[in-house]
Amino acid sequence: MIVALGRIYDDDRDTHSGCELLKYVETYPGLFTRPALRDRRMRGGATQADADKFVEGAHELSLADLRPLRSAFDEQLAIYVGKVKPIRDKAYAHSARITRDALEAMFYDLPAHTIERLVVLPMQLQRSLWHAYFNGSPPVFDDAAPTIVGDVLANPVPPRANTWEHRHAASDTAQFLDELLVTARNRAAE
Repeated sequence: MIVALGRIYDDDRDTHSGCELLKYVETYPGLFTRPALRDRRMRGGATQADADKFVEGAHELSLADLRPLRSAFDEQLAIYVGKVKPIRDKAYAHSARITRDALEAMFYDLPAHTIERLVVLPMQLQRSLWHAYFNGSPPVFDDAAPTIVGDVLANPVPPRANTWEHRHAASDTAQFLDELLVTARNRAAE
């Protein structure tokens, strides 16, 4: 899990991370307009009339909408960089030799609720942006997300189910980012 958190919080152009997702959405807010949503609905099989009706009250994402998401992510990013990244770098990712006492000392200042929040926030971010993109909903965090990792892991579900289960967060975020990229390329080509 410590190594996986690096994939979410590292600011690396080669990684589908939360950092890259937010940068992309901030760069291309036009993907979240009513016309773009209507086009997605029609590509999904809706008639023009149904798509027009669906987007009537849809929320169009603004950069102001993204500020709270960015702020929440950056807060967790700072915690990751300060508390988790050193553990990943020194104990796991680079096969460093570290004594058990040194490892325990590194974990001593890392409460479980801190790790839980680092895991849950990217799931909230992905779900918020997914609903904004596919449903035209305002991007808000769902407070109903489980915050106890053990509870999340204790209730597995079938693959691709719509849940908060941890295994979907990274793959769903990567798939969502890929779809945004394809949409942006298609719009640029028009």
